[in-house]
Order: sequence, then structure tokens, then C-alpha cells
Amino acid sequence: TSTPPRDRSRNGSTSVGSTSVSTLSSRDTPPLTPVNGGRAPLLLPFQPAIEPQLAPVVCAGYLFKSSLSLFKGWRKRWVVIKDKKLVYTKSMDNEVEVFKALNLTDCVLRPHTSKMKPFAFALELPSKRTHLWGADDATTFDSFWSAIRAIKAGAA
Repeated sequence: TSTPPRDRSRNGSTSVGSTSVSTLSSRDTPPLTPVNGGRAPLLLPFQPAIEPQLAPVVCAGYLFKSSLSLFKGWRKRWVVIKDKKLVYTKSMDNEVEVFKALNLTDCVLRPHTSKMKPFAFALELPSKRTHLWGADDATTFDSFWSAIRAIKAGAA
């Protein structure tokens, strides 16, 4: 295959075959004028790309969820409370694969006693399904308990 001949005219345009491409030389471009009269550069505030407003996280941490099966026991789950929902995943690194999101305004919060997890609570859904959650320590339990109670108080 042969390439079409290139012709260069005086105005700086190059024509390839029947197509003309315009090029500018340094003498054709106007000089740049400094912004702000040549003083210190004008700093504009950083404006990231517009993203949908994400709900703020009220509480996040690892809790243990009780399985219905007697053989599986308590499974460690990463739990985040945001947008009046309790969302849980397998781990903190895998927040994309959500197991379930429980609407906290519709559920009933109850304390739960367990020999395996002394710091536990139950969330009963309107469908009467109950989710049991346990914490390793009193601090984690108190933070989740108070966050859920605050959401329940605001919803009432």
C-alpha cells in the first residue's frame, strides 16, 4: 500500500490526500497572560467530581452473628450502621458483597443473654425473624447498642 503525498502550504496546514489538517506554529499562538495580574497564583478550592451523597457511617466494627444451625455457631461479620440500616459483610475489606441490610426503624431491639457471648443483643424483624449479634467486649457492644437506640428514638 502506498501513502498519499503530503503537501505543506504557507499557512501551516498540511494536506494528506484530500484531507487538510491545520497546525499552529509558535508565532501563530497569542502570548499567555498571567492570571491575577502576574501576582501570586490564584488558588481555587479543590472540587472533586460530583458523586452521590453517601450516608455517614454512624457505627462500624466487627460483631458476631449467631447462625441458626447449632454446628456453625457465631460467625464474625463486619457491621456498619448507616442510613438507618445495619449492613453486614464478611470482612471489612469486602464491603461490596453485602450479606444483608436490616432496616433498623422496623425492627425491635432486645438484650440477649448467651453463655458464648455475654455482650449480645437481638434484632427482631417485622417478619418475626430474629438476628442475634454478639460483641467481644463491652465497649463495642455499647457503641452498637447506643447507635441503634438513637436511630430507634429518632424514628419513633
